[in-house]
Amino acid sequence: MGEAVQANDELRAARLAHPSPRYPEEPLSRSELAELAAAEVNRRTGREVPIDAHYIAKLERGVIRWPGRDYRIGLRSVLGAATDAEIGFRPPRRGAPTNVLPSALVEVAAVDNDHSAADIDAFARLAAVVARPRRADQAIVAHLRAVLARQRTLEDMVGARGVLPAVLAEVRLIDDLAGQARGPVGSALVGLAGEYRQFLGWMGEDTGDHRAALARYDRAMDAAQETGDANMVTSVLSLKSHLAWSRRDTRRAIALAKAGQRDTAGVSPGVLALISQQQARGHALAGEADLVDRLMDRAETLTARAAENPGGEPSWIYFHGPDRVLFQRGVACLELGRHAEAVELFAAARAALPATYRRDHGRYAANVALAAALAGQVERAASVAREALAIAVETGSAHTAEELRRTRKALSRWTSTPAVADFDTALQAALTDSGRRHAD
Repeated sequence: MGEAVQANDELRAARLAHPSPRYPEEPLSRSELAELAAAEVNRRTGREVPIDAHYIAKLERGVIRWPGRDYRIGLRSVLGAATDAEIGFRPPRRGAPTNVLPSALVEVAAVDNDHSAADIDAFARLAAVVARPRRADQAIVAHLRAVLARQRTLEDMVGARGVLPAVLAEVRLIDDLAGQARGPVGSALVGLAGEYRQFLGWMGEDTGDHRAALARYDRAMDAAQETGDANMVTSVLSLKSHLAWSRRDTRRAIALAKAGQRDTAGVSPGVLALISQQQARGHALAGEADLVDRLMDRAETLTARAAENPGGEPSWIYFHGPDRVLFQRGVACLELGRHAEAVELFAAARAALPATYRRDHGRYAANVALAAALAGQVERAASVAREALAIAVETGSAHTAEELRRTRKALSRWTSTPAVADFDTALQAALTDSGRRHAD
């Protein structure tokens, strides 16, 4: 059996030995330690990390025994510890059974601030299952699915680059569990691994790694067919259509989208709305305006139907709504040369997009800029392009970067305009800095 969860008394003692910066006669609280440690990690790495009082409580209870390196350094610095062992952190023994979760998994899960006793217990149960995979049950599957939902939300805010390593670690864990589980639990884990790979495929696209994206979509399709998940089968074909569209492969973009609509039994309206949009974009590449408009009208109708019964939609379609349909209609108009119409559609879609979708705000802004440049709205294009560039640098979105390159090309006739010159300087600086980071 795995080790019992053991409290980290050294960490608690170190915290209590330090005075509060606000109330020196009192010891350092968990909230204060979390705030100071997060600030130290940010100072060293530039990353905003989800350390809060609940996370410190997990450390002190021993639910998390070996946090990530940056977290350990931050805590050591705040508490004045020379080594990890001084504050109770010891790496798991090589080859020994352990109930210590992968640090990437528990740190991402700490984004959720609602940590009840049941939530703490769920981490402990998951740790025990890592040591003995055959003990996996549906409660563990639900807990892992919640972690995936949190990862998706985090990626919406910070982009794929910062989330990808943790998600890769998590899907490896789920593969290990699925390989040893049996019956309905094993099937649920296979399906969950497919959902993870669908997400990983999207992140591969967003970071410009199309080969990895395609391989992950293929694995997601295998899982969907094995478990009979009609929504996921359609989603993978939709995403492959998107990948073909991004490569300007008109025939394949249309063919894949049509393939995903041959058998719609068991496919939700929201998922059908997404693949209808993908087909519309393929026909837009072919210049078939009437068909594009009909398909986008169908997507609007399906989206409204999905909103009437949100419980009938898969959880991973959480992002879809009328603003997304506006955006995709704008993309189709852009392909058809209806640039002024595209500007207004993109702007309306961005106005309706929640602030939490930080990465998508960059992409939407980049499309506003591109459409405005093609429509001859030079000042507007340059101004919005600067906004998009700042977000692209922050989130590392290859999609946004590509639209900004297209915008720069569309603005090439107006390089003497001050606003365009400022955007050009900022873009070149960003590209140079990106190249330097890759070289390092």
